[in-house]
Amino acid sequence: MKRNLSQQKGIARRSFSAWAKWSATLILVAGIFLCALFLPIHSPAGHHHFSHYSARLNGPGGKFEVSQPSLNGDRLEFSYFSPYPGVTKVKLFDRTGELIWRNQYNDLEGNNRVIYRANLLESGETYVFEFEYKKDKILRTVSIP
Repeated sequence: MKRNLSQQKGIARRSFSAWAKWSATLILVAGIFLCALFLPIHSPAGHHHFSHYSARLNGPGGKFEVSQPSLNGDRLEFSYFSPYPGVTKVKLFDRTGELIWRNQYNDLEGNNRVIYRANLLESGETYVFEFEYKKDKILRTVSIP
């Protein structure tokens, strides 16, 4: 009888140990995910260029669309619609076609917004923003006054 009781305790200890490892892994993954959601995006120079906002709609549908940018003070704002959850890549090119900046966002389906600090761009220059979602690429040209 003692042998069975000690064997049962060993099984209980092993089960608890496996549960504890699984729980610790789950907490670690959740912590990393939350940090990725709430940490700001920085360039190598430490400047915060973009802000990103996502709003969920009632369901998928429609097609990928990007509005013309609006310039409000030092903020250049783009609104876009993602028909399904997915990754949207945003690239910024100067007038010579040189890549200046890029980032990607995990979006929910629905309306999304990207805000760029326009005061980091040179006045009188023209820039191209490229939005890529699945197989769709949409270009938006912006002239900075």
